[in-house]
Amino acid sequence: MEKWDGKFKGQICEQEVYLYHLSAMGSDNKKYNIKGTFHLLR
Repeated sequence: MEKWDGKFKGQICEQEVYLYHLSAMGSDNKKYNIKGTFHLLR
């Protein structure tokens, strides 16, 4: 397994709070929407 180098599209990501929103269709044909935050710490 490769380790993440702290970059996105060649640029170093800042230490910050980031938001995410995931939309997916499950194998049960149910739509899932998941939202949250994560803290990037160096």
